[in-house]
Amino acid sequence: MSNDKEVSPQKLAANRANAKRSTGPKTLAGKDKASQNAYKHGFHSKHLFPNEKLRTQDGADFKMLYNGLREYYSPQGFAEHSLVEQLAKEYLRRARVERIEQEQLAKGGPVTYMHASFIPNILRCETAASHEIRRLTERLETLRERRFAEEEAELESEQGEDGDAAGAPAVTCLEPPTGADH
Repeated sequence: MSNDKEVSPQKLAANRANAKRSTGPKTLAGKDKASQNAYKHGFHSKHLFPNEKLRTQDGADFKMLYNGLREYYSPQGFAEHSLVEQLAKEYLRRARVERIEQEQLAKGGPVTYMHASFIPNILRCETAASHEIRRLTERLETLRERRFAEEEAELESEQGEDGDAAGAPAVTCLEPPTGADH
């Protein structure tokens, strides 16, 4: 059972003539421009900065987010550094969606905004970013807790062998004096 249908010679000639006219851009500049045809807001983009406009617009914000998260979490190792970077990307994506929402509100006013067809998409994007932020944060916290527990166990192990980490004998604290002794 074959799905091949006979194509008339006239139709075949017409198809070949059309194919010669619609082959897409030829130059590198044309191909680069055409690669952005479906780009609208960057939320679902594989790349954080798919074009120079977004790099200029959001590059400083990303650096600020990344540096702040890196300072807060003090990541150690590849996994923690990677999670911090992903977290910064998700915060930037959520900021982009919020910016688009504000732009739409400014364009049409509150009444137009409330009846706009894009609202479900905005809410879906905000929700997706929030869920991903929560997931990444939980994963990062889990890794950090595990690392802290391992470091603490290592310190306790060293203290058990030598009295304390510096090799000095353990010191016991005396109770503070009572008011009558003053």
